[in-house]
Amino acid sequence: MVDVPLFFFLSGWSSSFSKTTPLKTAKSIFQIYLKWCFFILAVSAVCFLSVFTPLKTAGSTNVSDVAKALLLHPNIQILPVIAGSIWFVPVYFLVLFLNSILIAFMQNSGNFEANKKYICVFYAVLFVWTAAGFDFPFKNPYFIFYSFFWSLGFIRKELGTVSLKKYIAATAVFIFGFIFSAKTQHLPVLKVQAAKFPPSLAYGFFSLLSIFTFLFLENHINIEGGKFPNVKKFLAHIGRNALFYYFAQGIGSSAIYILRKLNIRPWFLHFGAAFLVNLVTTVLLAESFSALYVKCEKLAKNILKKNCQT
Repeated sequence: MVDVPLFFFLSGWSSSFSKTTPLKTAKSIFQIYLKWCFFILAVSAVCFLSVFTPLKTAGSTNVSDVAKALLLHPNIQILPVIAGSIWFVPVYFLVLFLNSILIAFMQNSGNFEANKKYICVFYAVLFVWTAAGFDFPFKNPYFIFYSFFWSLGFIRKELGTVSLKKYIAATAVFIFGFIFSAKTQHLPVLKVQAAKFPPSLAYGFFSLLSIFTFLFLENHINIEGGKFPNVKKFLAHIGRNALFYYFAQGIGSSAIYILRKLNIRPWFLHFGAAFLVNLVTTVLLAESFSALYVKCEKLAKNILKKNCQT
């Protein structure tokens, strides 16, 4: 429910470690899009080949479906979660590129380090302003909302260490803000998903709670040593292949729909089976897609290199 705001926060944080330029960002967006195209072509190929087997699948078996999928509108009926989980990618491209232009402009204007926090403040005020019903020339709620979390990640260093005392105080504020804004906006308090589309103030408070929880755990759990010395390497590996893990979880989550038809009882066995199927499917497919993409990338570079030499 709060994975997307956290993703934008982490993206902004990673962007703060190097100088952000529109050209560099455009290259990054293009690389992400290439991975998406590779993923869709691979899945479409499997769906097409399945026509000749008893496991025939629907969707993405013709040129029209594949073309729509490449334009970020997938229609793979047997894998419905892929379409449901990819909605934020166009928003991400827009947030990444437009904010890189804004930051590049501010970097050239001088005193950027002292003023960059105002980007986050601007988006926060703008979102509250538009959420309250006031007009603004450009008031796309998705762009404004996720730009706030991206810019919040960009000023991660300024947030400092989240101590236990700060975390408890922030948690109380965010929970109160979530409940108050949910009641004000007539949203169900126990259904956070209802506040997500379009993003609301209630969802914003809930997302801030998840991010501060992440920051608190980051500062107080030592993953480099102790009983789990390989945890950092494992998380870093997943981070390097995050896109394929995200794409693959669409298949893993879709597999749960198939599992549901088995009607496993009691409920805790069904829950455990669903978790294992999702986890194993996601990991195996993500690693397979990642390895295959690297090989295809190397092959393409070698072909281009030979063509350039001739």
